[in-house]
Amino acid sequence: MPKNNSAVYGQQFLIACNYSDDNGIALSSLSLIVDGTEYVANATATPSGISLNLSLLVGMHAVILTVSDMAGNVAEASWAFTVSYDLVPLAIMAAVMAIVVIGSVVAVKRRRHPVH
Repeated sequence: MPKNNSAVYGQQFLIACNYSDDNGIALSSLSLIVDGTEYVANATATPSGISLNLSLLVGMHAVILTVSDMAGNVAEASWAFTVSYDLVPLAIMAAVMAIVVIGSVVAVKRRRHPVH
């Protein structure tokens, strides 16, 4: 998570993935790379999954998870997602701007047509 090719909003994200193997997972083999940087030391890893809280900027982000089982078999998963602007604050800002503009128009109209 986030899901492959998804659009997400905000600045703080939980990057997480579950894994399992009948032979058991070699936790020392884990690699979690986000946008080319290794983050496994900052992540929480268990025998069934890994998670990482990370602040990300707007744009496309790529994740690569590599894990090995106790027999040395390697598996890799990769996915990408896009961080977009948070729409709620932008919608509130647009509504406030519309009120300000409408108020200005009303004020201008009142000045043009003074009351006698």
